[in-house]
Amino acid sequence: MPKKIDINLVFQVARMYYQNNKTQQEIAEQFNISRATVSNLLSKAKDMGIVEIRYILKNPTLNEDRLSDSLKELFDLDECIVAPLNDNIYVNGLTVCAGHANDLINSHISSGDIIGISWGNTCYEIMNTYDLKNNLTDLEIVPLMGDVDLIDSRKFNMNEMVQKFAQKLDAKPSFIYAPAVAKTIEEKKLYMQSSQMHDISDKWKSINVAILALGYFNGSIVERASKPLNKSGLSYYMSNNDEPVGATCGHRFNIYGELIKDSLSERLISIPFDALKKATTVIAVATGSEKAYSSFSVLSSGLINSFICDNALAQNIINIHEMFNSLKQ
Repeated sequence: MPKKIDINLVFQVARMYYQNNKTQQEIAEQFNISRATVSNLLSKAKDMGIVEIRYILKNPTLNEDRLSDSLKELFDLDECIVAPLNDNIYVNGLTVCAGHANDLINSHISSGDIIGISWGNTCYEIMNTYDLKNNLTDLEIVPLMGDVDLIDSRKFNMNEMVQKFAQKLDAKPSFIYAPAVAKTIEEKKLYMQSSQMHDISDKWKSINVAILALGYFNGSIVERASKPLNKSGLSYYMSNNDEPVGATCGHRFNIYGELIKDSLSERLISIPFDALKKATTVIAVATGSEKAYSSFSVLSSGLINSFICDNALAQNIINIHEMFNSLKQ
């Protein structure tokens, strides 16, 4: 006569193993049974339909169409790529998104173009992994802002990034010898009067492709917007129009996508916002769900026409947009 199966025990063992991530040894000790019995009960759970195993493979080099289509519609984007990263495997989201950015850059640049680059870890990764796919000539690489005083200056030195990218493109580099933010307005004027800055300012007016990172900027370091990702946090930003939420190229925006104008912006040495907006293609890359507020604010400015991010960040941006509309009513 076959031994009667304790269905409740089968369920409890399956739940501990598949939902609570307990090891078979831990389960065996809790129920005072052998590991062989635990293994047998897990097999029974599958045979009885208590557990259904599905294998879902996500290729991070592809695009998650549902999220990218939503972002394109919400922010009137020409292009949007959302990398479908899987939380169950280790994938460097920044590296994956940098790869997408490389493909997008190659699809847009042409011989004779002036390419502007911003600073930060994201842009550094794009420059570091870039691989030119086309035979192009007469390209120029221009920094879009002055240098930022960061701890890891090796990664974020603006001129080194320009040099690295120019070498990969066999392009002519333009270097900037000015800080991102001058100490005073008078100091900024002195920098802008130099012949070197006159040359860069002229090129800022003719950018064909701009490559940007999104984040939060206070003049010296990059941070993320600090309020929680819920209606309370969003309500705070909506009630404080002068509160910077996101930034790119040193330009800071409130939650409505409006430029913040204050003493820091007056001392900023960067491509003017209007000139940046006139660039033929503005490609922005952001990774990490913590950049949701920052990305939402810059996207709301209408500056960006090509956006690349990971699926967690994309979903958070969409969630903010839904809460935003709800709070406006």
